[in-house]
Amino acid sequence: KNTVRGSQFQTPLMEFSGACSGCGETPYFKLLTQLFGERMMIANATGCSTIWGGSFPSNPYTVSKKSGRGPAWANSLFED
Repeated sequence: KNTVRGSQFQTPLMEFSGACSGCGETPYFKLLTQLFGERMMIANATGCSTIWGGSFPSNPYTVSKKSGRGPAWANSLFED
C-alpha cells in the first residue's frame, strides 16, 4: 500500500461518480482514496467536482469495511 503500484490492491473508497463521461478528475479521486483511505480530507472550492462529489441524495464516497469510516469532505462556496 505504500506505493502507487501497491495501492491498486486497496479497496477504493469512491464507488461511483455522476461526472461527465470521460472526466479526468474521477480516476485521480479514486486513486487518492486508495492511497489515503479513511485518513483522506477533501477541502474543495465550488466547481465541477463539487457537483459530482456532493450532490444530494447521492455521495460517491463510501466507508471502510474495517472501521466504518470514510473520507471527510467539505466545500466552500466563496473561494473561486
